[in-house]
Amino acid sequence: MKIRCLILVAVVAGITTVNQGAVVFPSASGLVVYDSSTDTSQFIPTTSGISYFAGSVGNYSVVITTGQTVNGGPDPILSLNVAATRNAGGTSLLIFYSDIGFGPSFGTYSLSTFLASGPLSSFAFLSPLNTPFGQDVSLGGSADAQASVTVNASGPINAGAPFSLTIEDIVTGNVVSANTELTVVPVPEPGEIALMSLGGVFMCIILLRRKLAA
Repeated sequence: MKIRCLILVAVVAGITTVNQGAVVFPSASGLVVYDSSTDTSQFIPTTSGISYFAGSVGNYSVVITTGQTVNGGPDPILSLNVAATRNAGGTSLLIFYSDIGFGPSFGTYSLSTFLASGPLSSFAFLSPLNTPFGQDVSLGGSADAQASVTVNASGPINAGAPFSLTIEDIVTGNVVSANTELTVVPVPEPGEIALMSLGGVFMCIILLRRKLAA
């Protein structure tokens, strides 16, 4: 029997908020939009797997952001759509989307971004503590090339249930439009692979018999 393990980077009990610089995260899943120069933020909780915000935050006059959990369980898919217009320089917009209760997952993950206009950087995090916006384990990320699809990070994932996932987009341009997606693809257990192979053999036999009978 295969034993799945995940090294915990940090274990802290009784904490309901997580700080990243000046950003204070809530203890619930959802969307956080934060302007760095004005220390202004908005939080939108997740309802039926979706968080949506349209309005102004700090020096960004037009912010339309949607975070969505497309799929959960062992093969979660998180999507973050961002459109923002900046009115003043010397500021950046940090956008986080986080959800909880995933796993167990044993397979691979991929963080990709389609950037219509930028620049923008994308990152992803996993928390084995199942903490909303938890950043215990970095899944990687990078700056995106403009007007292209970029795979920012990918690799193996081996996490027991439950765990949380977080996408972070950092907007530094005057006009930015992008979609970032974090996808986890589980790998079937050896027994499941053998069962699928056996099913394929039976199907071939059935098709062969039908052909000979014809």
